Amino acid sequence: MSHPPATGVSHPPATGVSNPSATGASNPPATGTPLLSFDGLRVALGPSQPLFAVCVLLNLVSAVAGAAAAALGAWAVSRAILGAPADDLWLPAVLVAGCVVVRTIAVWLEAWLSHAVSFQMMARVRGWIFASLARIAPAGLARRRAGDVATTTLTDSEALEIFYAHTSIYIASSVVTTPVLLAGLAVIDPAVAVAVAPVLVLACVAPLLLRRAAIRHGQAIRETLAELGAEVTENVGAVREIVGYGLTARREERIRHLDEKLGRLQVANTRRAGLETGVAGVVATLGVVVAGAVGGWKVGDGSLAPELLAPAMTLAGYAPSALLQLIGVSRHSGTTRQAAERIAALLYAPTPVDRSGTGTVPDGDTVGLAAERVSFTWPRAANAMRDDAQDAAQADTHAGPGPDAPTLQEIDLRIDAGENVAIAGRSGAGKSTFAALLARLADPDDGAVLAADVDLRELSAESMAAAVGLVPQDVFLFHDTIRSNLLLALTDETPPEDETLWRALETAQIDSLVRSLPAGLDTVVGERGATLSGGERQRLALARAILSGTRALVLDETVSQLDVANERGVRDALAADTSERTTVVIAHRLSTLLGAERIVVLDRGRVVGDGTHDQLLDSCATYRDLVEPQLAALRSSPRM
Repeated sequence: MSHPPATGVSHPPATGVSNPSATGASNPPATGTPLLSFDGLRVALGPSQPLFAVCVLLNLVSAVAGAAAAALGAWAVSRAILGAPADDLWLPAVLVAGCVVVRTIAVWLEAWLSHAVSFQMMARVRGWIFASLARIAPAGLARRRAGDVATTTLTDSEALEIFYAHTSIYIASSVVTTPVLLAGLAVIDPAVAVAVAPVLVLACVAPLLLRRAAIRHGQAIRETLAELGAEVTENVGAVREIVGYGLTARREERIRHLDEKLGRLQVANTRRAGLETGVAGVVATLGVVVAGAVGGWKVGDGSLAPELLAPAMTLAGYAPSALLQLIGVSRHSGTTRQAAERIAALLYAPTPVDRSGTGTVPDGDTVGLAAERVSFTWPRAANAMRDDAQDAAQADTHAGPGPDAPTLQEIDLRIDAGENVAIAGRSGAGKSTFAALLARLADPDDGAVLAADVDLRELSAESMAAAVGLVPQDVFLFHDTIRSNLLLALTDETPPEDETLWRALETAQIDSLVRSLPAGLDTVVGERGATLSGGERQRLALARAILSGTRALVLDETVSQLDVANERGVRDALAADTSERTTVVIAHRLSTLLGAERIVVLDRGRVVGDGTHDQLLDSCATYRDLVEPQLAALRSSPRM
């Protein structure tokens, strides 16, 4: 059965806003503004803009100081060769040493500060990504593999570091550095500067000609990296199944295939990048040749002093240095661009549920719930989350809704405050979808879902979380202690007394197990609660739900992995604890249905029965068909 992801008590993300900037120091760039643009850079920089300007200045200083040191050195050597007195060489020697010191300091400071700026921006971008995940979850993530999302959050955001810490600085610096060095060359001789200028233009041509190939390579590499990351993540999570079904060799072969594919793509990308760098370097070296030819001709006719020829050639060699620096990092432009586009796909994904409401639920111990002519169809992008999706192949057999038919159709249902109601129906009937609407993991296409007669769409995220909570069948536990997993349900900064935690565990019938553990509440449960059985994970999630104090609790097959005795104990304890709390239970088991005050039967997305067990046996054929096999099994079992 496929359900919306949850952590045990599933509330809508309590961001309170519907834009991706709920975390981080600034909003992301406006929709349509590329992250790899100076508008995108300006927004990503946020308060780091002055520091970025300092980095650009330092890069300019290091380039000019390096060129000045080389040119002054060439001038001094030329003068020495031409027989200048030794006393005349002290000043250029001191100037060269000073330029070298300045360049060294500038390079060190730029490397330090540029990465500080870059990592601040990466943190800001990751904040945008996490806020976007919260904004679009769960429907917007239904078709995304966990490993793919992890790659976007971590690896793709790291790929932006090349642009933010290097490319953007070199672009801004080269706009000033290259003209300054060309102007220095013009001071020596304007004709040489004019002759070298076209060469600088040629140095930029190779990357532009290969730009399309760079984008193609980058897209293929990022997509393969994401696929490889998703495969590894799935293999780690499914290691028991892989070993149990003897799939190790098959999964290993798939990883090897992806790894080899990635290697081929990276080789092709590196070959193209090397061609860019090589061609640009050759063309840039041509500048020295041109300067030497023009300068030599001018020395020959006496219009240029001989000792200035070497400095002119040196500056001609340094003039394209900023461009070469830029080209050196631009060879990664394809992969960086594709990483930015993958991030943008998350940042600007449509918002499935608008959580900008500001309303509240009236005060009280519990709330009633209602559905008024509710119809709903999962969007195509979220069909993987349809109720009982793994049984979709049986939908035609049951004449249930197809992939384009409404999952729920004109549901009219009222659940009184404090009532204990079970929702029954065969696979694909719409039970879990109805639970998702009650917890506002999605909004109905038509009609309204109410809590205490207030439309859920009008509630603030905080008020919604306090009103209704969902405990799914497939619960999630963090690789942390039992205590920490329980405390996720609470928003108070001051943790409750241990006695409060033990009461919740006792209600969920798992206190004896926790007390038997050497570390008790401080026992680490492993990733996704791997050290616990399925039933133990469900009971721990139920304890977390009870601890949250939510006024209406929706339990989606929450005790499905418990044996009958444990289920009865949980049900009785829960009934005593939630006597003043509305409880909606999604159930298949007869024992769970019998424990409810009232049973609502869904079939093909519609309510076809509503009453007690005995009433429905008499009046609802769908209910009889659902429970008759279980009743027959009870009748045929030997009496104890």
